[in-house]
Amino acid sequence: MTDKRSRFGHRASLWIAALSTVTVAVVIGCGGGGAGGGSLTGSTSSTSTSSTSGTSTSSTSGTSGSPGTPLPGTLPSNVIFYGDGGSSALVGTSYDVHYISPDGTGDSLYVTVPPNVESLSPNPSVSGQYIFAATSGDPTSSSAVYGIYSNTSLSLFGAKTIASAIYPNVDSIVVSPDGNYVVFAATDTNDVSTIYRVQISGGTPAPLFAGADPTIDATGKYIVFDQYDATSSQQYIWKSNFDGSGAAQLTTGTGTFDSFPQFSKQSDRIAFERYNGTNTDVYTIKADGTNLTAITSSTDQIRFGPSWSPDGTLLSFYTEPVVSTVSSITGLCTATSTPASTIAAPTLVKSLVLPEAATYWTGNNGRSTAPWRLLQIRRKRALANHKKGTP
Repeated sequence: MTDKRSRFGHRASLWIAALSTVTVAVVIGCGGGGAGGGSLTGSTSSTSTSSTSGTSTSSTSGTSGSPGTPLPGTLPSNVIFYGDGGSSALVGTSYDVHYISPDGTGDSLYVTVPPNVESLSPNPSVSGQYIFAATSGDPTSSSAVYGIYSNTSLSLFGAKTIASAIYPNVDSIVVSPDGNYVVFAATDTNDVSTIYRVQISGGTPAPLFAGADPTIDATGKYIVFDQYDATSSQQYIWKSNFDGSGAAQLTTGTGTFDSFPQFSKQSDRIAFERYNGTNTDVYTIKADGTNLTAITSSTDQIRFGPSWSPDGTLLSFYTEPVVSTVSSITGLCTATSTPASTIAAPTLVKSLVLPEAATYWTGNNGRSTAPWRLLQIRRKRALANHKKGTP
């Protein structure tokens, strides 16, 4: 079974139109230097095969260029990370990652992600270690390929290779709570998305199943992901054991695309975004797939990129107008995870020019075991709804 996704999809014209007319406050620090914006020169020294599973050794990857500035070793507690592309969200451009308190105070620049880095995640058990997907070539080139690396900064200089640079795109990376494994979604030259698992020390990534956007629960026992169903031309949320066994479909629906699931930090619920053919809203389910609950409801807004608060009572996410003719907010919001019978309007935390990446709400200790993921092409896929092809 394979899973094919477009980077733009059938709703691309909607978000392109929206970009030209929405006017909101500019995020402070947008386009700034950032803590980890080092050079990404250097070549991989690992071995690889022609297959998409690839082989690698945990070798030093970069031998030239700048080592970059180390990222902070400990993530701040109980803050929401968000991405802002400023005036551009195109592949091949950098973007800023900030964090902010849920009440809107303390907005700070965390890192400017270099153009060559497509996704990243901290290791929840090793302070100061970051796992990221990067290319040593031109990210705007159709021949660019990405590998998985570990380093203290977003640079290939001195980085260790986890998986060889053979993937046209690496859309999502998460690290297991014990810090021993990396789970990632990567596409091949046919834009077919597969979820892989590899030891953080390096090796041959094992393909688990077709799908994308994996996250791991806080116990390290389960993976949740989305997968396209060619029979119904719809997309659903699935869950499997950590080794890939026991995969089961959690959501159903008619005319729906469910994407970007994330476990709560208690591992008892899953938040995700659902496109119903017109709008995209945030929903939750229990970890067994029951109790589908709408967190947001709108006829003119796109709500996407949900993440759980430490205690599970709130969710963070982005909101944007569906079309350019709508005069509404664009930014980072929160909402209760247990709405009343009448769903209240979300609370705006921060107005943004161009929401990008996935939101992530850290735990009270600043290093929640729920993985944090950043996706450079995340925003385009969310607004376009990245329609997928035939399994």
